[in-house]
Amino acid sequence: MAVAAQQGALDRIREKVEADERLSFEDGVTLMESDDLLQRGALADSARRVRGGTDDVFFVQNLYQNQTSGWRVKCKFCVLAGTQKQGDA
Repeated sequence: MAVAAQQGALDRIREKVEADERLSFEDGVTLMESDDLLQRGALADSARRVRGGTDDVFFVQNLYQNQTSGWRVKCKFCVLAGTQKQGDA
């Protein structure tokens, strides 16, 4: 995508974001194909501010609990399941 056309497309997306309008599929493709990381970050920050209104930022920390390989019942779909007779169970 040419730089001038890309900048024009990003400006149109910025107008939508600031007006709190839903972005189209084509807008998403334009964002994904854009090489302007700073502009994309600014658009994301602008969207966050329009929806949230504050400088508060939140994140989700997922906890993945690793299971042991010794189960009472062996499930044929589970890669973690093992019987007591297996050496690594």
